[in-house]
Amino acid sequence: MNKPIHQPMTSQEIEREWQRQEKAEQRERMQSGEHDDAAIDQYRLIHRLLKQSDIPALPADFAHHVARQQLDVEQQAQFENLTLRVIIAILMVGGLLYVAPALIDGLQKMSAAVTLPWPMLWATTLALAFAGILDQISKRYRIMHR
Repeated sequence: MNKPIHQPMTSQEIEREWQRQEKAEQRERMQSGEHDDAAIDQYRLIHRLLKQSDIPALPADFAHHVARQQLDVEQQAQFENLTLRVIIAILMVGGLLYVAPALIDGLQKMSAAVTLPWPMLWATTLALAFAGILDQISKRYRIMHR
């Protein structure tokens, strides 16, 4: 078929090529000597070459190796996730220690200027943080025990 590659084949063209392939396979099985269509002869040559070529057999433990590689990838991903979480925690603690003196100083100056019920605000913040932590723990527990 002499059609540019970027143009899709119509259903009639696909059917015509399929019929040529089937006819070539049938003639090759019968070892027919007919040479009436060049396209069929090309498909016969391809069929003959595919029949002659040796397809290498997979090793006996191929599935085991593939499964092992998949486990290694999963374990590596788990290790990377854990490492990333540890690095983020270290950076957060380091950043907090670096910023803490300026933060404490700023909060002291702000608390002197503004008369807010700071103990109550801190208690509310801690209660909200505790409730969020409990919510996350309960979600993980429910997911793990389904």
